[in-house]
Amino acid sequence: MKVNEIKKELEKIYDEYRSKTLGELNAIKYVGINDEKDIVVLIVEVLEKGSSEEADLKRKLAKAIKIDLGFSGIKIQFEEAKNSINIASKDTKFILIGGQKGGVGRSTITINLAYALKNANKKVAIIDCDIYNASIAQMMKIKDQGLNVDGNNKIIPYSVDGIEFISTDFFQEYKEPVMWKGEMLSSMINNYLFQVAWSKDLDYILLDLGAGTGDILMDIQSQIPSLDALIITLKDRNSLYQSLKTYKALQDLNINILGFVVNKSKEDKETKSYLEENTKSEVLTFINESNLDDKYKYQDKDAINSINDLANMIIIQ
Repeated sequence: MKVNEIKKELEKIYDEYRSKTLGELNAIKYVGINDEKDIVVLIVEVLEKGSSEEADLKRKLAKAIKIDLGFSGIKIQFEEAKNSINIASKDTKFILIGGQKGGVGRSTITINLAYALKNANKKVAIIDCDIYNASIAQMMKIKDQGLNVDGNNKIIPYSVDGIEFISTDFFQEYKEPVMWKGEMLSSMINNYLFQVAWSKDLDYILLDLGAGTGDILMDIQSQIPSLDALIITLKDRNSLYQSLKTYKALQDLNINILGFVVNKSKEDKETKSYLEENTKSEVLTFINESNLDDKYKYQDKDAINSINDLANMIIIQ
């Protein structure tokens, strides 16, 4: 049984204390499977930890997992509901920058799209969700001087040229690798979303996703109710093939796909046809290879025009 199938079944469970299903409450924040032990791992949101609501849901979830779905066991982590379901504000839009294959230029496009949106008078933040290979802090020349917290004990994000930013680079010693497993990854994504003092007037939060379609993508989808996605690819055969896997994963998770961005390429009819004939999404733009400045911003006119056009498409969509 797939993770999304388990989640759909559990979302039907009714919370007597809030008079809604877990799906309506967006209360199931993480679902994972430990195949070796045949157990399901859950993170579930409740009003108050240690409450009667928690005890009731624990019983219902255990029954659903063990009896209805046939797993040997269940491990549940309960978290208290945040003061607001919205991470920044109800008007903030979340855009996932994804792609199955490494090296397609997700981070460079994320940086340039952030600046393009900022230049269009939008307030923007970036979350570097590439937990294992965080790079945007280095690319944007952000020097970690230690993270501060506000009066509510929330992390104050860095701000570079008016763009807010958070990354695992600020939670690890310099040059130390990140060696975390599932629940730690989920906890970090949760911290990025709910324990950072994002500005309340943010128009866009861009989420730079690492290569692949694993736990982090599912964590993001479970914690952000409304999420749009761009799929970044190159025009070579393997990159295009891998981008179709990303497309299928996003579809399976019911994430709204804005379209494809073909990086480091002039407009190419064959590439456009391949992607659009094999999916229900369109190619939004081709971005020519460009010289970059010391913050990885495009310097060549064609690439700048393409990223500005992409920003405008996002604004009006």
